[in-house]
Amino acid sequence: MNIRQLATQPGFEVIFKFLQGESLDAQTAAMECTESDEKKRLLVLTDAQRTAHIVGNLIRKLAAYQTVIQQQVEEVTDSELIQNLWNVERAN
Repeated sequence: MNIRQLATQPGFEVIFKFLQGESLDAQTAAMECTESDEKKRLLVLTDAQRTAHIVGNLIRKLAAYQTVIQQQVEEVTDSELIQNLWNVERAN
């Protein structure tokens, strides 16, 4: 299933929450890091920053897909819906 198809599925918002949770976990790990080694602390901080950046980009892209899909769904008029139902019923 591609991302555009996934955007139409119920529960799509759960993905947003999961991604935000991952970003928050990485940032929390960076804030709670008590490592005395400067390189290890820097690595944890860099990981948190990169995770937040990547998650932010993913959320923006997923939200854009969802917006496009919703706009396409709203463009279907009632007459088109009725015509589609009529065609399906005639085919059966």
